[in-house]
Amino acid sequence: MQIWGLREPPAPRLTLTVRVNVCSLEYNPAVQHMLAVGSAGHQVHIFDLRNPSKPLAALKGHRKAVSYVRWAGADQLVTASTDSTLRLWSATAAAGSASKDAAAAGVGPSGSGSSSEQQQQEGGWQCTQVFRGHTNSKHFVGLSTHGQTV
Repeated sequence: MQIWGLREPPAPRLTLTVRVNVCSLEYNPAVQHMLAVGSAGHQVHIFDLRNPSKPLAALKGHRKAVSYVRWAGADQLVTASTDSTLRLWSATAAAGSASKDAAAAGVGPSGSGSSSEQQQQEGGWQCTQVFRGHTNSKHFVGLSTHGQTV
């Protein structure tokens, strides 16, 4: 995967190694050097662009392609997959980057449409909530976050 600067020569600024097809990516709006990449390989890769040689973390849990990634604060990420789930991921205190948002992880809706899943991942990330019940009729769905809503 290549990243270009809009005001630079037409050569890539960075090349990131992602060995599967990229489906979605988003820069962290609060931490400009952080990039989340959703892939056809059922994973999300978190990159620190100051040291792009390898991902900080590979978040595993989806059973199909990760079609969308969206930051929900500096330390939380929401992912959508063609497996018909959304997942809320939070950086943990163990990683040294937890914020008030991450401390509030798990505040998603309760009931039949969601479940809590506290699975620790590499790089200090964990899946804190799984949302079920949407259907991907065209394989890719839109995803947006706003405050505490997805």
